[in-house]
Amino acid sequence: MDQLAYMPYVVAIVGIAVVFGLPIVTWIFFRLLAHRERMEMIRHGYAPGSPTLAGPYVQEPEAFAGSQLRRGVSVSFIGLALVIGLSFIGFRDGEFVFGPWLLGGLIPLFVGLAQVVNALINGARFGAPFHGSPRGPVRSESAQPPYEMWQSEQEKRPPV
Repeated sequence: MDQLAYMPYVVAIVGIAVVFGLPIVTWIFFRLLAHRERMEMIRHGYAPGSPTLAGPYVQEPEAFAGSQLRRGVSVSFIGLALVIGLSFIGFRDGEFVFGPWLLGGLIPLFVGLAQVVNALINGARFGAPFHGSPRGPVRSESAQPPYEMWQSEQEKRPPV
């Protein structure tokens, strides 16, 4: 029998293995790296933060609202750029025709606007980014980096 007759099956098996196996292998690899990083932090005497899967809600509320505002503005402008770019598809014979192709830009535009509104409701403000610390907010205009302002002398010593 011809060896090329089995080629579609080989391609299908390899495709399924790549589509389902590669994300799993990638996830395992990044979890392994996170574990090694955590163990090295413990070995050097640093208290590791919360687990990486805890999500953005571990941050202080002002920091989360500010990051959500920045993401929302970015997604909104990407959506606006896509709407402008895709609108040329509907321009025929001197008139503009609406079509389903505009959804490719309208969806990210309104998702970004929803993020902006949600961030503003949660207390985000336009201005300098928020840098949190245990003693309260530290603005980026400060003379020292935020992490040095709240470290005690004991934390500044090198690990043993």
